[in-house]
Amino acid sequence: MAARILIDGGHRGITYVLTGPESVTFSEIAAIWSKIIGKTIKYSSVSFDAARQGMVQSGMSTWLAQDMVRLMKTWAEGKGDIVSHYVERIIGRKPLSIQEFLMAHKSQFLSAA
Repeated sequence: MAARILIDGGHRGITYVLTGPESVTFSEIAAIWSKIIGKTIKYSSVSFDAARQGMVQSGMSTWLAQDMVRLMKTWAEGKGDIVSHYVERIIGRKPLSIQEFLMAHKSQFLSAA
């Protein structure tokens, strides 16, 4: 996307909401990842306070942890449940699904674990 926008020009002042081809929940991502690696992965939600504390304890700055929690709250309110078509319009092909992305990067994810 970035390369295409820079090469094509004509995008100054435009804000694009970039998404994959479908909206998925964290539980759905865990189920997809479970199928890919052949092990059961479960998503467990935590409270916003626990999330903030965990992020700060792991070394994240307080301001960033607070912003991440604001984003988590936005998703919890359903405001992140959107799908846009900008990627396909701009690069001329559909964006990768979460399954395609995880399959393409499986070895990197598993080696980092």
